[in-house]
Amino acid sequence: MAIDGSEKELKMTQIDMDIQVAQTNGITIISIYGELDDFQAPKLHHTFSNEPIYSQTGIIIDLSNTSFVDSVGLGVIVAQAKLLKKDGIRTVLVVTTPQIIRLLNQTGITTSQSLSITVTDSVAGAITLLSE
Repeated sequence: MAIDGSEKELKMTQIDMDIQVAQTNGITIISIYGELDDFQAPKLHHTFSNEPIYSQTGIIIDLSNTSFVDSVGLGVIVAQAKLLKKDGIRTVLVVTTPQIIRLLNQTGITTSQSLSITVTDSVAGAITLLSE
């Protein structure tokens, strides 16, 4: 209840997320738009579960249009990267947002030998990495 005695309704703001899947040069590119948080993470998990990964060399997860990632969203990406690595498929993240770069550095994900996740700042750079 507010100080003046009137009741105010509290609303949580939820930013929607959109996911697009494309293929180029035999590489699957998953582009995420919006915020990847605990509300939206199941949507990404569903995409990974239902979209075929056509590349035998790697996939690109494009986060360049993603404004925020929390630990739950990052967990979905890490779980997928582990599954792909078992099949010899590399994961490249495209990241340009300082918050996401900081999160990746703090968690040590990009230096983990067990994950084999590479980070670059452009889709073109990611395609080049996977084509080598």
